[in-house]
Amino acid sequence: EVSNIGGYVQLDEGRGALRRQVEGLLKKQKVCEEDAGLIAQFVAIQRRDIDSPCNANRHVEIIDFLAKRPILSKPETTQVLCASASERFEEKDNPTAILLVEAVNTLEATRRYNGALAFFAAICTPTTPRAEAMRDHYARQTFGQLRLKRYMYRNLLTQNPELEQVLLDHEYKELASIDPPPPPPPPPKPTSLASRLFWWIGLPFCILAAVAFYSSSTRNFDNDSRNPTEQTNE
Repeated sequence: EVSNIGGYVQLDEGRGALRRQVEGLLKKQKVCEEDAGLIAQFVAIQRRDIDSPCNANRHVEIIDFLAKRPILSKPETTQVLCASASERFEEKDNPTAILLVEAVNTLEATRRYNGALAFFAAICTPTTPRAEAMRDHYARQTFGQLRLKRYMYRNLLTQNPELEQVLLDHEYKELASIDPPPPPPPPPKPTSLASRLFWWIGLPFCILAAVAFYSSSTRNFDNDSRNPTEQTNE
């Protein structure tokens, strides 16, 4: 189905057609020909088999392709894929959009969890509830959907920085079975009675005393400055 001849990945007819389709879509996003071809080839290689719930059974091809082409793990790759997927959704071309989100899901999952090798080692033979949750979210393309939402809200994030925390809270909630959300910040420690009395009474008293001392020192200095002769006679 997929063979590697002399470092060049040769695709079967179906995946080759998918590669050409995606490459054309990416060029519409002003992606250069070389990058468009590379990203499109990844989309075709990682595409799940028809009878599989997700592409985890293609982990060997995915790990190998990403290891040899680390540029695909850069944020710019998911950015252009999200842009193209968003455009396809707007054009009501949902099947193609879902294909692109699947590739985003693969890249985001491997980015979040220590790379493709570590991620697929965990979900292909899950031995913990966390690994099983990772596999479940991966099959449901949760990682790709979260990344696409962040892309679609990018302009609002620029205009309203508070939305960033809203998105983070949403992501924490979605992935709580994998990564529990961070604990809330501790409440401020109550101050003791002695500390409150100092701030209410002691500090104002200290300020008043300092002002009185300063005023007294200033008057003494003024008196000394006016009577230099008397000081000499004495």
